[in-house]
Amino acid sequence: MLFVNPDAHSNRDIPNLSLAYAATYFKSRVIDYNTLPEPINRLYTGETDILGVSIQSRSYSHANSIKRKYEELFPDATVKSINGFMDVLCCYPFLQWDDTLNFDVPFSDELPFPEYERFDSFDTFFKNWKSGHWHYPVVTSLGCPFLCTYCASRNRKWISRSPENCVKELKQAKEAIKAEAVELAMELAEKKLKEKLTKEEQEKLLEDSLTKIGGKG
Repeated sequence: MLFVNPDAHSNRDIPNLSLAYAATYFKSRVIDYNTLPEPINRLYTGETDILGVSIQSRSYSHANSIKRKYEELFPDATVKSINGFMDVLCCYPFLQWDDTLNFDVPFSDELPFPEYERFDSFDTFFKNWKSGHWHYPVVTSLGCPFLCTYCASRNRKWISRSPENCVKELKQAKEAIKAEAVELAMELAEKKLKEKLTKEEQEKLLEDSLTKIGGKG
């Protein structure tokens, strides 16, 4: 099994978070064309039994091109879209083909933390996270109650992870990356726990602290 993130021509500093969770769950490598567009032919050097493609509206054309070329080169392979708990990223919806690999796991503290090292673009992410040039992403919640017309995530039920679980992921990122921005966010998040604030106050402070490293809420 192999996963692909087509080129969306935008947000190259943000990993495909939905695909990161799916790749961690299925223990699959990821060819990431959005952050690492070249070399373009690296996907086609060998055959896999199942090729999973993460499709957004902004990468639909490249996804279809990948499907056509892969099936032409490797007719015995199965090419599927990937569907999971996250159906919107950076305001753009994820799309599906008729043949879809479903990642049927609910968003909760039970999810393993995303293993970004599964992306072939990981060295680029790591270098930029460590330097502070790019923000390390943390998915704290899904859904949004607001009505922004440009965003596919508008007017949806809000579902969150616990503050403790988010802090645990931040600690892991701090140890792995040694990034100052991650350390600052972790200290702010821990502070709110020590102060024994209400759940609403904890979540607000955690959200504010995660903003410093590009947290997704």
